[in-house]
Amino acid sequence: MKAFEDEPRQHAVVGEKFIVAVGNDVFSTGDIITLSDNDNSCCPLFKNKNNHCHYFLWENVAPYVGEVSNILDTQIGGDHYKKMGEYQPWQVFEKWMSSEELKGFMKGTAIGYLSREQDKGGRQDIEKAMHTIQLYLQLTKEK
Repeated sequence: MKAFEDEPRQHAVVGEKFIVAVGNDVFSTGDIITLSDNDNSCCPLFKNKNNHCHYFLWENVAPYVGEVSNILDTQIGGDHYKKMGEYQPWQVFEKWMSSEELKGFMKGTAIGYLSREQDKGGRQDIEKAMHTIQLYLQLTKEK
């Protein structure tokens, strides 16, 4: 079964960045890689920051949200959190919960998105899971 309904990704543009979701001997999980050649196959050519090239399955990469100075400025699937005023729920959770509670909550939220991906939101649920982890990393970066 394909990870995303739109594989192969004909719309992906050479130069577009992706994040490695499942690493191998060339690319590690979490690496940011760039599409070098999109031949519309299931295994296009990517390169990493060291210009090492490797053919890599679409199912092992996810869209790269980007280096956003504040991940709270982005939202996947709407703007309902951004419209809540000065504080988003994540910021309140970070103040009210212990660090272990916050980590468990954010991990659980990401797992929830991933577990429903096939039956509900598809690719967008994977992007939401990534965004949740990025939120957690930003909120706890300086702790």
